[in-house]
Amino acid sequence: MTEGFELSGKVGMKQS
Repeated sequence: MTEGFELSGKVGMKQS
């Protein structure tokens, strides 16, 4: 969850 947030930022939040 943390890695996706830093890499994708907004995308990670939507995908999570």
